[in-house]
Amino acid sequence: MKKVPQEILNQFIRVYTDVALNLIPIGGGEESSDGIVYQFTGTQTTQLIKILFFEEKDYEQALQVLSARINFMDFLYQSGVPVVRLIPSRKANIIEVFQSNEGIWAAYAMEKVEGQAPAPNALAPELIRNWGHAVGKSHRATQNYPTWQGITDKTTGKQHLTWEEEWQHFFDICEEQDIREQWVNIRVILGTYPIQRDCFGFIHNDPHLWNLFVHQNQVTILDFDVANHHWFANDIAIACQHVLFMQSGGLSQPIKDRDCLFNFLQIFLDGYRKEMYFNQDWLLRLDTFIAYRRILLYLVMPGWRHSDPSLQESWKTMIMTAPAIFSEQ
Repeated sequence: MKKVPQEILNQFIRVYTDVALNLIPIGGGEESSDGIVYQFTGTQTTQLIKILFFEEKDYEQALQVLSARINFMDFLYQSGVPVVRLIPSRKANIIEVFQSNEGIWAAYAMEKVEGQAPAPNALAPELIRNWGHAVGKSHRATQNYPTWQGITDKTTGKQHLTWEEEWQHFFDICEEQDIREQWVNIRVILGTYPIQRDCFGFIHNDPHLWNLFVHQNQVTILDFDVANHHWFANDIAIACQHVLFMQSGGLSQPIKDRDCLFNFLQIFLDGYRKEMYFNQDWLLRLDTFIAYRRILLYLVMPGWRHSDPSLQESWKTMIMTAPAIFSEQ
């Protein structure tokens, strides 16, 4: 993510508030981030603003995609799903855009919710259950959303925000032939899975631990900037990410504590099933989505894995080995 020029920051400040304050960066900006989140105090409520950068040649499509994601986020909020509330600008726009010599800067503002990011090693069962409930609630709501397989480009008629488009993006940026071959194998398997409204739709697509805010074990889901049309099971596999990385193994390291993962998933699904039925067939398919996540994260975090040769080697070994975490049970 590019550093945001001060003049661009000043323009966003003026369009969102009449209070003369600086924007304070509080998140994002890393190699895997699509934007930077800032905080400032507006005239009515403490709010956040997320600023993204687009190359000018990609701008029209990128703005359509961003608008689709923001509209979906607003739909979930209006449907009672615990996501943050969007705040219009002083011009009554949900998205504001400014141009610089480098390209296009876009931003949207949100209400700052109470709470904090949860600590990975101190997750109460109630919090995990509420997390599952929030994801289940979003999946139930999305079955009533107008788009559920993709959005149509107004100019070209091409479909965007599809699982195939996401797959193709990561195929195109992958430079290692053996990783590409594994990615192709996963696509073949995904192509056999049913695409129906009770298991597929517009989803958050990244509801892992670090995209939550928690207050008294109540969960708010943050950051819809990779929301996509995908299988519901993908959200569930992604929720397991912190356990797979830090406690049980299964992403970049071999499985070392399967019970830890299963205990997390059982509690998570207890909450999920309060809103959504979860068929046992999809539990067995979670291995495919974990394999998908292994490669996706490998490709979006090259700096981290290259900083540690043993991590790089271990992660690649995991990718070359098909997961058998759930299918063995």
